[in-house]
Amino acid sequence: MSIEAVILGRAQDAGMPHAGCTCPHCAAARAEKIPREYAACLAVVDRTVNEAWLIDAGPDFREQLFFLDDRHPRIRLAGIFITHAHIGHYVGLMHLGREAMNSKDVPIYATPSMCDFLRRNAPWSQLISIGNIVLHEQEPGSTFAPQEHLRFEFIPVPHRGEFSDTVAFVVKGPSRTLFYCPDIDSWEKWGCDVRTLPDQYEISIIDGTFFDDGELPARTMSAVPHPRIRQSMHLIGNGRGRIFFTHLNHTNPLFSSVEVRQTLRQNGFDVVDQGQIFTL
Repeated sequence: MSIEAVILGRAQDAGMPHAGCTCPHCAAARAEKIPREYAACLAVVDRTVNEAWLIDAGPDFREQLFFLDDRHPRIRLAGIFITHAHIGHYVGLMHLGREAMNSKDVPIYATPSMCDFLRRNAPWSQLISIGNIVLHEQEPGSTFAPQEHLRFEFIPVPHRGEFSDTVAFVVKGPSRTLFYCPDIDSWEKWGCDVRTLPDQYEISIIDGTFFDDGELPARTMSAVPHPRIRQSMHLIGNGRGRIFFTHLNHTNPLFSSVEVRQTLRQNGFDVVDQGQIFTL
């Protein structure tokens, strides 16, 4: 059996370059001096049945679907899991509509809160009414197993709930288990001991939006709650090569600093890369 988790994006919701931003990272990405970055997205590819499952469908869905198809031809999109109702995680569903792919009955797996949001708001409601997508409600804490050798568990996590609740995912393959949590307000609010992640899961891919305080000089960073990477490393202690960061804001020094990435690796952590594959 061959199950692979493929990184299709690692940036915060708006990607990089960020709209309206002239910071050094965004300017360099526009000038193609550094790569453009897609919003955080994970594909789980099951080669035994030639199916792929996406976790989140953000604004770069079109390019990410092509990226996946280019590297895994003849793989069928079997379904999409949605973590929550912030733009980097669901707005790509628009490409399934009649103006674009005009898909037929693509399964969408999300919490009742997230499904209710899609039903009550256009244009997502039209995707449902004309059969582009089919909603499958999954309670936080529940498990969905598309195959005997593959299981997705919905893990509730605290995150700004303006429109829906938020979940992370545990993806269990035949040999290894992956924890995927691109968004969380803080580890303290979660109520679980983040220090146990390296013991529980062979791979953990977690919220790395900001490396440290001070990255948003024009905004109050407390209004954008995310655990800082420096704080996460301090809490966990040693990642033992099992913990990776994703969902990087365009201000994050990990986009440009070799020294900062070396600091992560020296402490048993790393950041995911576009196209990186984890075998499950």
